Amino acid sequence: MRPFKEWIGFIGTRISLGLITVGFLALMVTFYWLNSQTQKRLNQLVEHMIDQVYVQTVGHFDLLKETTARLGELLIHDPQLLEMLQQDDRHHLSDQLMVIASKLSADEVVVLDPQGHILIQSGRFPFDTEKLDYLFIFESFKQGKPLHAIVRQGDLFLHYTALAIHNADGLKGFLLVGIVIDDLMMRMIKHQGSVDFALIGDHVVTATSMQIHKEVIRELPIPYPIYQHLLHEGGIYETEIAHHPYLITVKPITHIEVYPDASFMMIYDASFVESLQSTMWNEQLTAMLVILALLALTLLWLFMRYYKRNLEALFCVIDCYRRGESKCKSARKLDGEYAHLDGALEEMALALSDARQELAQYANELEEKVVVRTEALNRRNQFLKHVLAQIHDMVVLVEEGEVTFVNQTLLSFFNLKSFESFIQNHLLETILKIDQKDLCHYLNENFQHDRTIPLQLRTVTGEARFFALNIGMIDASTCSFLLIFHDITDNERQTRQLEKLAMEDLLSGLPNRRMFETVFHQTLGLVERTDLKAVLMIIDIDDFKRVNDTYGHDEGDRVIRAIGKMLKRMLRKSDFSARWGGEEFALIIQADLEHAQEVAQKILKAVRELKNIQSPVTVSIGMTAFTPNLSEEEIFSKADQALYTAKREGKDRVEVA
Repeated sequence: MRPFKEWIGFIGTRISLGLITVGFLALMVTFYWLNSQTQKRLNQLVEHMIDQVYVQTVGHFDLLKETTARLGELLIHDPQLLEMLQQDDRHHLSDQLMVIASKLSADEVVVLDPQGHILIQSGRFPFDTEKLDYLFIFESFKQGKPLHAIVRQGDLFLHYTALAIHNADGLKGFLLVGIVIDDLMMRMIKHQGSVDFALIGDHVVTATSMQIHKEVIRELPIPYPIYQHLLHEGGIYETEIAHHPYLITVKPITHIEVYPDASFMMIYDASFVESLQSTMWNEQLTAMLVILALLALTLLWLFMRYYKRNLEALFCVIDCYRRGESKCKSARKLDGEYAHLDGALEEMALALSDARQELAQYANELEEKVVVRTEALNRRNQFLKHVLAQIHDMVVLVEEGEVTFVNQTLLSFFNLKSFESFIQNHLLETILKIDQKDLCHYLNENFQHDRTIPLQLRTVTGEARFFALNIGMIDASTCSFLLIFHDITDNERQTRQLEKLAMEDLLSGLPNRRMFETVFHQTLGLVERTDLKAVLMIIDIDDFKRVNDTYGHDEGDRVIRAIGKMLKRMLRKSDFSARWGGEEFALIIQADLEHAQEVAQKILKAVRELKNIQSPVTVSIGMTAFTPNLSEEEIFSKADQALYTAKREGKDRVEVA
């Protein structure tokens, strides 16, 4: 027989081992339960958030229904419209519809006769009989129900409201008023940055995120059978868009008639969900640790009765904290380690409360920043549109291969009264000198090369203006570009003036030595390749130093200017004269030596008869013919030697080498 104390020890050990085993099993079960509960709560949270956004979306479409209904009511009570409808004046009725639709910001207005046939319509989306049959207009009005429908028109969805038109004689027809559901309207529905929407028909036509819009527009981000399953059965599907994980669910549009079938696709950032899952897991893990702490305290209570009261009091404190209270006091004073634990729990609770308050404050601040940023972006967009319209440079906006905007500066340049005149005359293709079908290729090629294209355009008065065309890309895949024509006429004229100054002698008004060398080289090339006859003539003013010393340098300048004017007046357009330097001039005469000698004699006589100078002057001339087998230096040397001979033989004469 074992002593009583040994039995107590033996039984206590077995009980302890059993409790440890049970605790381990409980830990595993709790871990599994926590994991399943976390996933369940996460799915419920995502579903709840998506449902909330869907409800908000439905609310916006209800508001859209009210808006189109009000527009329709305004239209059917318009007296001019009723009078034109009574007189069946379709021409003026069409004009009136366009004016009213523009004034009321309606995108489409359709008038039907009492039999449901289309009388007239305004807008870019023609209605066909199949759509009219689908809408069951007559059945809706017979049953006294208002008709609201979303109809697919091209690449967009429009929301339509149908109203009956009555006068004193009875039913005169029906009126359909439509408003486009565009990307901007979808973004107004979006309230949180983590959820995106897409309105799905045959393919995506509008979405709240440009990145999502670009990826989904090409094809559905999920297989079509799964899309159908989500549409009819519900649920959440995880996939990747642009190499980024997203959660997707699909909601059918059930509160409005839709043609063809359409739905809302909610696209949720999976990384945010993972972060949320991690947060929820941490919370569950914290709760699990509290449970383990309670289990450990229970074991201690079994074997350490001395601390029972302290543990009970501590449990009360813990329970108080679990209820969310920030300050909890025990019923009795705790001592020892329990007092420290109580203080730690209180600090942890206070820290957790502060963290929650900071998180709530941060969330409020973030929401306010989002609102402010959204308003700032809207103001910026409006400002940019205003700037684009008022900019002094000529601006053309091309979207999807078509010109959609030109500013007033461009219209004024071509003396056009409207944007339609610019389109009808195909002026952009005329300016760029291309065919209409080559527009997108031209814009893509020149944008990729980052080129500034020089252009010369003429105003309606015939004035030539120079422009630098800059092409900015908006979206190359859809052929959307911004063209800016910057007027560089003043710069071009200044450049040409500088080029002229670089090649002209300011004193004589003739080309300078640099320009003469260029023309001389070109002439020699022509002589070598063709039968052209040409003569090089060098003219030197006799005793020019005596003129400067006797009459001053101003008189010398007047002599050089007078000879320059005389040469311009005497020579033909095919001849060329230049100031070679100092008192020397160089001429190229396109003729044989005999004719060139006659020209030289006329020059000698004209110099002797110069007027508006104080001192009479003469010149000496040396000349030689261009010879193909001689170099430029050799030809110049021969002409210079002939000039030297003329000086030596008495000046005021012509010598030929």
